[in-house]
Amino acid sequence: MNDLTARLRKLAALLEEKGADLEGKSWNTAVTGFGKALAKFEGSAEDAAKGLAPGLRDLSKLFESPDKKLLDDSVMKKLYKEILDARAPKDVTAAKMRAAFVTEVKKQGGTTAKKALSLAQEVISELKTPKEKPSKDADKLRLELHRLGMLADDDQREYELAKRFSDKADLKRLAQAAGLPVNKDAKKPALTAAILTAAKRVAAHTVPV
Repeated sequence: MNDLTARLRKLAALLEEKGADLEGKSWNTAVTGFGKALAKFEGSAEDAAKGLAPGLRDLSKLFESPDKKLLDDSVMKKLYKEILDARAPKDVTAAKMRAAFVTEVKKQGGTTAKKALSLAQEVISELKTPKEKPSKDADKLRLELHRLGMLADDDQREYELAKRFSDKADLKRLAQAAGLPVNKDAKKPALTAAILTAAKRVAAHTVPV
């Protein structure tokens, strides 16, 4: 832990001194990736300091977020069965099911909390993802690119690209609709990264009506 603390201090000093001069696509990508990893690390550190099971805080936040409306009776029954190996409470609202679920997960500890968070996130991402197959029309794909850019977080964007655009041909068409150069031998990870950047750029330059 002392080694980690020293590394973080050294990195902080470097960024304070040189951060304003650093730029470029690779650097921006690295910053985004590090930022996401750091946010998770900060959460884990805070949870450990408070004696909370890993994942429990994020699970509680998820169950209190606007996405909680997706965690209805049927979803909660699934979570109870797969995570707690139990039946959900009868004759209660979905809100009370969620509260009771978090309480029970807290009792069972870290492994259960992480499994519950992972499954809940997976279910929510699936429910938020459009069910229709990707269009082959360039104009519709440009609208799709804008919709992806307007999503609240990278995790949902990445999930949708992995699920709805699992076919490389669909991914290429989306990239071409975004005006991106697409090589014949382009790899899916590179296409995905370029599309994510393009989608956020399109959304950022959208003027509200």
